[in-house]
Amino acid sequence: MQARAKATPVSTEALTETGPIKVHIAGGDFLTRLGLAQLFATAGFIEVSGISRTETEAIRRVQNDHPDIAVVDTEIGVEACAAILRAIKLSGSRTKVVVLSSVEALDSMDAMIEAGASSFLDKRSMLEDIASIVRIVSAGGVVFDSKPQLSRTAATRRLGNPQFERFQTLNIRDRRIVRAIANGLTNAQIGHLLHISEATVKAHLAQIMRSVGIDNRVQLAVAADNAGVLEEEETEGS
Repeated sequence: MQARAKATPVSTEALTETGPIKVHIAGGDFLTRLGLAQLFATAGFIEVSGISRTETEAIRRVQNDHPDIAVVDTEIGVEACAAILRAIKLSGSRTKVVVLSSVEALDSMDAMIEAGASSFLDKRSMLEDIASIVRIVSAGGVVFDSKPQLSRTAATRRLGNPQFERFQTLNIRDRRIVRAIANGLTNAQIGHLLHISEATVKAHLAQIMRSVGIDNRVQLAVAADNAGVLEEEETEGS
């Protein structure tokens, strides 16, 4: 799906309120950081827990403050951005990362996804939607400004690839859950779609990730696309 964002739009009213979403802002120039802080302040459901300018400061603040979301601007440096993602992943933190990309860094999308990003956005076109995107990502959705292109290299390795073969062992319900994840639905929304509890969705998702050897929703969505799971929707039916 080549849309403005990979995730299916989600109504903010449909997302469960559990208090303000704590967001850390990292990188970017002064005006970008100021603009983000103002956008979040006016959203009414986001609390800016901190702002950092360097890789070291961002890693320290995120590990100490445990924000729900870290919004990282690639102007901090592509390598620094990837290092922040890796540090968050290695620490076991539940903080999800939204990457704001400058035009020069747009080709780093795949690397950022592999490092653990939950969202990758072209900040020239997506800043006006950033508050809603933060809410979607916080609720478990994934949002991209354009479709990840990992399949350019993975498609040639499908046959004989253990991960591809593992996807073929998933049952119909599990495949529907995978497609729903790829479309940006939260666990609660998937439960409503499949008429099962959110806890059951979480249990299925954990088992799916173990089965295919993946540990986050974004990589699951990309790997499923590479394996052709997302193309099976019409043939399997609902």
